[in-house]
Amino acid sequence: MCAGVEVIRLIFEELGIEYQERHVIGDDWQALKPKTPFGGLPIYQEGDLVLVQSRAIFRYLARKHGLYGSTEADQAQCDIVAEAIDDAEVSLWRWLCDADPEEKRAAFAGGELSMTLGRLQKWFRRNGDGAQFWVGDSMTYADFMAFAYLDEVRAFFPETLAQFPALHAFYDRVAARRRIAAYLKSPRYLPDFGYGPRGRIKDPAFAPHSR
Repeated sequence: MCAGVEVIRLIFEELGIEYQERHVIGDDWQALKPKTPFGGLPIYQEGDLVLVQSRAIFRYLARKHGLYGSTEADQAQCDIVAEAIDDAEVSLWRWLCDADPEEKRAAFAGGELSMTLGRLQKWFRRNGDGAQFWVGDSMTYADFMAFAYLDEVRAFFPETLAQFPALHAFYDRVAARRRIAAYLKSPRYLPDFGYGPRGRIKDPAFAPHSR
């Protein structure tokens, strides 16, 4: 899964912060992997500071840039959403990495995926049908995690996402934010979600500058 990298991109894009990204694949990754602390990416570097583990990076950026709510209770709520989205990502990627995902598409969409989206929508709506964000009344890192996950659902199961109007509306609102919308139409937005057992997992709905 590379949603961790995408969340970092989304945060920087929303904030208008320039960043440099190094893609490590193939032989370069095999050479680098033994040198990483836990055998995985992303690795975030800011001056002399080097961070690993996706959610640790998210929380660091959230604290630094005011994306962690305004109270300790808000921070706890952000972390709850982060854990729930992470579980949802794992579930989706189990399907993506299955030996024959298409054979199980309908069962997954009508079963595990719908159950997961239903639970997420219920949590999103806990503060009322007019909720705009997952925590409080402004963007937090939890919103970027949710958007990155829902972007994957949108790519592979648009008809299922459409059955959950609060989640679909949230996705559309974030996608329409000025800087996020510009990013999604730019070459910086990558039309793939990472690597599975059959190679790159591409966004089947992607067309350059179509979003």
